[in-house]
Amino acid sequence: DFILQPFDDKVFPPIVVGKDDPVPPELLDIQAHGGTDISAAVHASLALIRGASGVFSKADVILISDGASSANDLDYLRESATKLGVTVFGVAIGKPGKSLAPWCGEHVVGVTDLNSVGEELAGAVVGV
Repeated sequence: DFILQPFDDKVFPPIVVGKDDPVPPELLDIQAHGGTDISAAVHASLALIRGASGVFSKADVILISDGASSANDLDYLRESATKLGVTVFGVAIGKPGKSLAPWCGEHVVGVTDLNSVGEELAGAVVGV
């Protein structure tokens, strides 16, 4: 299971997805209106992990974004992630991986073409 934490300039309610579940329809209904607040999304994700029990209390964060964002509260976010034992991974869509480095450090990759990440992963990402 995993939790999707959608965001743009605001953080949307989290969506829990079961291991064998398809992409939930409510995720497809989210209308992103531009603006990206990555720090707010990481804050929300860490708060979910901090308040979780069971398997989610030992979760990591995978940040996927096609936007740029001001890097607010980085010291606090890094310290919180470290205290929780959380690694923040990043996938920058259509941008160099370094665009997410402020939140992810070296745990980031830039993807400009889903074919470049392999057919199996691309299919998993787009649900084919």
